[in-house]
Amino acid sequence: MNDPAVKLALAMSILIGGFLAATAFRPDPAVPRPAAASRPEVAALGNRRPRGSKIATLKERAAAPTPSPAVDASPARRPTVLAPLDNPPAVPALSAKYPGDGAANSTGWGLPVAPSQKDAPSGMSPRLHRIADGDTLAALAKRYLGSPALAMEIFKANREVLSDPDLLPIGADLKIPQ
Repeated sequence: MNDPAVKLALAMSILIGGFLAATAFRPDPAVPRPAAASRPEVAALGNRRPRGSKIATLKERAAAPTPSPAVDASPARRPTVLAPLDNPPAVPALSAKYPGDGAANSTGWGLPVAPSQKDAPSGMSPRLHRIADGDTLAALAKRYLGSPALAMEIFKANREVLSDPDLLPIGADLKIPQ
């Protein structure tokens, strides 16, 4: 790019390309263009108003009386007023057990929780545990049954929920055997 002939050729091609583009996109002289004086809003921006213009300055607007609603009552000029609803919709209430019973069985961080009165066997009803992120069958067997070796007992009791002992669906309730 240090060659002067290449620079000259590049500059000439840019100039010729610009000339051709300007020629191709020039306005049609047969179409009349509006004069600047026929657009009063443009003239008002330059602090010059043409004669007969209806544009008022800020001082003139402040001095002019404001029309009363009785005089200017056309529907197009009335402001839209929004009123509050008479009967707002009722706010939904959460159940007393939200987010659920099983939240007390797990911390959700894989930390053990001491068994509570809820975990104690009560007659014929089975103990339930809601699976949280980080739960494993070995950890549940150690917590509820006392030994991680009894993990397959929990798996066998929950065949309808579990398809694989290593895949525990989060949020599912497991029956803990007695």
